[in-house]
Amino acid sequence: MEGSLKNYLTGAQLPITGLQVSDPEVLTVRWFDPTSSFMVVIAVMGEPELWMVSIVDGHATRVGGFSALPPSISSPFGGPVLDPSGRLFQQAHDDARPLVDVVVRREVGGTSAVVYTEASAPLVKLNGSRLLTGP
Repeated sequence: MEGSLKNYLTGAQLPITGLQVSDPEVLTVRWFDPTSSFMVVIAVMGEPELWMVSIVDGHATRVGGFSALPPSISSPFGGPVLDPSGRLFQQAHDDARPLVDVVVRREVGGTSAVVYTEASAPLVKLNGSRLLTGP
């Protein structure tokens, strides 16, 4: 990947190095430590991977791939979101129940789980909405 970080206060640019993926699709980005690094999730052959990028020297380090989706869950859609711990939250479809959307939490080197389903709260609809997280 070719790219750079830009300091909008000084105008200085820092090349990103170490990201060994050609033409990656960036899914989401989140600060990890505002003084040193941020997390970025990219799609590698369709699967999300978590990377840390240093704002000090621009070096990117692969943390790992996210766990597989739970059984009967497919087709993540919408904008995925990272929490401060690097867990990925995605909207998806519950294939076992027609027209039921879910929110799935996926971890690097861990598990994946459905953390919300429209089936348990039918008055709350996710269709086309966007996930948000706190600071």
